[in-house]
Amino acid sequence: MKTDAGRAGVRSLQPRRGSCQGRIALLLVMALVMFLALAGTVLAADRWTDISDQTWVAAYQTTAEKIDTVADGYPDNTFKPDRLITRQQFAKMAVDGLGLTPLTPSTARFLDVPTTHPYYKWIEGAVAKNIIGGFTDNTFRGSQYITRQQANSILGLYLSQEERDDTGYIQGDKGQYESLAAWYLAEGSALPTPFVDGDEVSMVHRQATAYLIYHGVVKGSQVGAAKYLRPFSNLTRAQAAVMIVRVKETAFPEPAELHLSVADIPNPVVAGTSSNVTVTARDQYGNLASDYRGTIRFTSTDGKASLPGNYTFTGTDAGAHTFASGVILRTLGSQTVSVVDTATGSITGSQTVQVVTSSSQPSTLRFTVSGLTDPVTAGQASTVIVTVRDASNKVVTGYTGTVHFTSSDPHAVLPANYTFTVADAGTHTFTNGVTLKTAGSQTVTATDTIASITGSQTLKVNPAASSKMVIETLANGSGAAVEAVSVKAGSKVTVYAISRDVYNNYVDNTAAAWSLTGKTAGVVDGDLVPAPNGKSAVFTGHLMGTAVIQAVTTVGAFTDDTGIITVTAGDVTKVRIEDEADGSGTEVGSESITMGSSLTLYAISRDSQNNFIANTAATWSFASRTGGVVNGDLVAATDRKSAVFTGHALGSGVIRIQSGALSDTTGTIDVVPGYRFVVVGINDPVAAGALSSVTVTILNETDAIATDYTGTVRFTSNDPQAVLPANYTFTSGDAGTHTFTDGVTLKTAGSRTVTVTDTVTSTIKGSQTVTVNAGPAARIVLETKADGTGTAVGARTLTAGNPSTGTLTVYA
Repeated sequence: MKTDAGRAGVRSLQPRRGSCQGRIALLLVMALVMFLALAGTVLAADRWTDISDQTWVAAYQTTAEKIDTVADGYPDNTFKPDRLITRQQFAKMAVDGLGLTPLTPSTARFLDVPTTHPYYKWIEGAVAKNIIGGFTDNTFRGSQYITRQQANSILGLYLSQEERDDTGYIQGDKGQYESLAAWYLAEGSALPTPFVDGDEVSMVHRQATAYLIYHGVVKGSQVGAAKYLRPFSNLTRAQAAVMIVRVKETAFPEPAELHLSVADIPNPVVAGTSSNVTVTARDQYGNLASDYRGTIRFTSTDGKASLPGNYTFTGTDAGAHTFASGVILRTLGSQTVSVVDTATGSITGSQTVQVVTSSSQPSTLRFTVSGLTDPVTAGQASTVIVTVRDASNKVVTGYTGTVHFTSSDPHAVLPANYTFTVADAGTHTFTNGVTLKTAGSQTVTATDTIASITGSQTLKVNPAASSKMVIETLANGSGAAVEAVSVKAGSKVTVYAISRDVYNNYVDNTAAAWSLTGKTAGVVDGDLVPAPNGKSAVFTGHLMGTAVIQAVTTVGAFTDDTGIITVTAGDVTKVRIEDEADGSGTEVGSESITMGSSLTLYAISRDSQNNFIANTAATWSFASRTGGVVNGDLVAATDRKSAVFTGHALGSGVIRIQSGALSDTTGTIDVVPGYRFVVVGINDPVAAGALSSVTVTILNETDAIATDYTGTVRFTSNDPQAVLPANYTFTSGDAGTHTFTDGVTLKTAGSRTVTVTDTVTSTIKGSQTVTVNAGPAARIVLETKADGTGTAVGARTLTAGNPSTGTLTVYA
């Protein structure tokens, strides 16, 4: 088991050549040895044979030593870094790698993970930590490959719990939050935006994915200038181990012990007027620090400001003190009043306000936002102009506030906050400052960071050129990518080829060529029927099995695959009497058994597509019987899922089962005399390739020749090269005995058997076993071993002077 070594300092969470060529090779080897000697290089063996220690550093920015603390290799000393990892394997790697406790509760959490499951204790250990929850049908589906976003959820939930346990909150850039959800709403929702496919992350996985992005555990993959999260891609063993190492190495900064809040200065405030200001001491959790006794000093960005003198908090203040009319600001524009503890410079606070003249109150001002190209193509940069105007629509040339941009487009690239200067004279142009990426009607809004001054421009964003195709659940782009889907036999699922641009905007429902790949079991190409226009296809589940639906667009040759489509059994619609259990047999029709022999029958339930569902309990009886067949000849098993019919006397019977409202009957089963074949006459021993005659005689239950036998016999042999008689039907003239002159030729040396079987009643059979000796030598073969146990020697290359590769022993 891999365990966490613990934490210290910051909170941290701790696979034959010419002689000239020979001389050149020797010189190269000598040069390499001299280089290594001079460089002082010591070559150490890699930890695993299929991935070098250097690869871990170069490709994954970690070390093999760190990987070894979270993931085991294989017994053959390989790591298999590119092998996909299943959900259950990831649960084990996470529990072991993060030092969690495997558990074995008496009651299983998931229907498909019983207490006997090989991964039970690791899955239950993760359940107890509240980092996995399974699917809505109460299954875990451990054998499915885990996707990136599923792994993000497990590790993100774990890491956020660790942060809360260590610090009491989730730390963001703007504050502390009581929960992962609160942090996500306030700060985290924008973090996937720089990724092209950030919007494709499923809602249930978004919080944890954003959290791991914030902490650098999830970095995405770079393709040119674009970055991708690939949430539906499956995770490899190497990627999984690297993520767990990153989680263990994540450090939570120590929270500041105290901070000061500054409030109550009006915003905006008229220049030259006095204002109250309240200073409050709070702890790292935002609670009032009523025992604060520090001394504070005021400063301001307004060089003309009047401020309170230094002040020492008293017990009466209980952590908060108001300075009545303590502040006068005189310089127009955005100004900040700050306080700092004179002994501990890290304890600070501030308030920023807009200082205005009495004739330019912000309530009378507004922004006009213009210049954006309308309509604009997603991803195209546009220039935006912001002008500040007063109530009479005149440009306010003296405005020096700070403007902040927002947009209804969550993926928009906008200008950074900008503070107007006197030189702007109330108007500023942000050249190519806005790039909108989400198709539809979008708004760009400019707002003063202090005062209530705002304005906006609304425009239409058209999708960019198609850059990919996604197989989705709906035709109009409002659906989702088709992941793993279970389809009951007899049910259908419709899928659509959706063209999207680089920003994932819907372009159109496009024509494609559809096919099934990776088909298993009963799934066939005919289960997928494309629409005439090629824009969609319908998959119908018939027989159980799996496949992946693939589409390739007619224009652009974009390709996409769904997750694995699994056809499961449908509802029970029929029961059948079959000759094997577990659905591996065939329905029992009319057949014959010899007296004294038995026939085992099974009650099998199937769906409308004939898929096996279960061995089912049923009531067994004779629908009809004749001759000496009696009810006692049919004996049901204790669980009533099978029955044995034994032929004691000549006669016939039709066997019936009843399971609920469903029933089935066999064909007529005849009990016939207990015949057997005697097979003689093949030369013993016989030389391979020599002709032999064979005589077949049929005997009845008293071992007398059955002279009236007129059945058909079939010959078989365990000699795959044997030449045997064709099927033969006995005639009355044979009187139970027939000789096949020179009918058998055996060709494979060793003990060989020739078997004769009645083609209708398979219990009537007989055989003769003989020894086949090798025939005269016909050719000589050079082989790798003696006694004929090797293989023919093909083309080989020998190296002169090399003991291991310069010799070859062959046998004739």
